[in-house]
Amino acid sequence: SQTRTVRTALAFIIVGIGLKLAMFPLHLWLPNAYAYAPSVASAFLAATATKVALYMLLRFIYTVFGFEFSFDLPLSETLVILSSAAILVGSVVAIFQDNLKRLLAYSSVAQIGYMLLGVSLATQAGLSAALLHVFNHAVIKGGLFLVLGCFVFRFGTASLKLLSGKGTQ
Repeated sequence: SQTRTVRTALAFIIVGIGLKLAMFPLHLWLPNAYAYAPSVASAFLAATATKVALYMLLRFIYTVFGFEFSFDLPLSETLVILSSAAILVGSVVAIFQDNLKRLLAYSSVAQIGYMLLGVSLATQAGLSAALLHVFNHAVIKGGLFLVLGCFVFRFGTASLKLLSGKGTQ
């Protein structure tokens, strides 16, 4: 059933889940959500929200629509381009952030790019690497936001400039 309607449905589902996943260029909500949320909420979001969305995307691609149908479309090529852009743009923008929550948020955009790059390879090794990175990112990024929450609690700021020199106190 490779009708235009089914292809359109898959495209809309990918875009909808891509918003929740913060897939580049649908990631614009993520830095503000992480930066302005309380530290505990940022840690919870970083560890769960985008990972659940990636899981949903994989379930739709592999079980609902099927691997052959999903990757028969130009999905793989599109995901390679978008994930590569996410890796480059997310990493470069993260470098120039003063707010550490925003820095970690843009880093997460790049990390989501790495996960999607693994998925876009449409191989068992790529999928395994993507799933391994999902779990690694959930633990590490959640932990980083919790540590940053401790800094915010202790020093009252997430600003890199204002935290400068605090290691000696």
